[in-house]
Amino acid sequence: MLFFGACSYWIVKRFFEDKIGLRIDEQGIIDKSHGTGIGLIEWNDITGIETFKVHSTKFLILFTDQPKKYINRATNGIMKKTLQANNRMCGSPIAINSNSLKIGHRELELLITENWEKWGKKDALQQAL
Repeated sequence: MLFFGACSYWIVKRFFEDKIGLRIDEQGIIDKSHGTGIGLIEWNDITGIETFKVHSTKFLILFTDQPKKYINRATNGIMKKTLQANNRMCGSPIAINSNSLKIGHRELELLITENWEKWGKKDALQQAL
């Protein structure tokens, strides 16, 4: 009961905050959208984007060839265990849930995919050549 009370408090608090949960620019995605938000996710680290569904909740999975880089950014043990579990279950530690954002899942997926194609894929292809 205490755990769910704390989670409910955090969700209500985040809903009424005006803080930016996710920022997208030419460097990458800065994720501060939830408890496991890991900061800057560089475009060149992203190798794929996919939707993963757990019951009725959709997550946007950002696949990376450097999962340990993002797992090691964990600021506490619970966050690190969550990122490791994401990596085992989804194939990547980076999972973004739009429920804590002021945007729907489909819009978030389109926005991130468009920007990845604009800034990320091109650089990754040039590095491979």
